[in-house]
Amino acid sequence: MRLVKDYERSLSISWAPDSHHFFVNDAWGSNGESCSVCEVATLKRVEIADVLLSANADVKRYLNAGHSYLQVSQWVDSHELIVVLFGHFDDPPLGGFTLLVIV
Repeated sequence: MRLVKDYERSLSISWAPDSHHFFVNDAWGSNGESCSVCEVATLKRVEIADVLLSANADVKRYLNAGHSYLQVSQWVDSHELIVVLFGHFDDPPLGGFTLLVIV
C-alpha cells in the first residue's frame, strides 16, 4: 500500500476502464473542489485545472470564483474524462456558471 496524498475533507475516486489511472475529486472545502488523475504505476498526478488552463486561459476566472467546484463526472474511455466546473461568483457581477468539458 502507498499513500497517494493526504486529503483534508472528503473525496471520490473512480478507476479508468483499463485500470492504469484513477481520478480523485477532492472536496477540500465548502466553497471548493478540485480534481486530478493519477497514474497507478508511478502515482504521478495531473491536475485537471492545469489541463483546462493550458487549453483556455479564460477558465481561470471560473476556477477563482468565490465558490468553484471542479469535478470529474465520469470516464468516457481510458483516455478521456467528462469534467464539470460549476459554482458562483461572490462579487459583482454575481451569477452562477456550469461548464461541461471532455478532457
